Amino acid sequence: MCCVWSQADGLILQVEYHLLDAAGRGNLEKAQQAVASGAPVNCSDAYKRTPLMIACCEGHKDLVVYLLQLGAGEGRRRCARACACV
Repeated sequence: MCCVWSQADGLILQVEYHLLDAAGRGNLEKAQQAVASGAPVNCSDAYKRTPLMIACCEGHKDLVVYLLQLGAGEGRRRCARACACV
């Protein structure tokens, strides 16, 4: 696995943390709740990884589809290890 999510050093908002965590764990319901609570789909962790990058690298296809439907990844760079699945 090329992108493993790790908790950032407190520089991200709690709602963003929940979306990033959901992306890493493959928890679609938690991701939907985070987005409904205002988490931006293109937020990033301390390592500049977006929920889309994390979900792609972890193989969570349902989350990838969901995030793409919301416009995630538009204008964003690829993961440093080139693991983007789109």
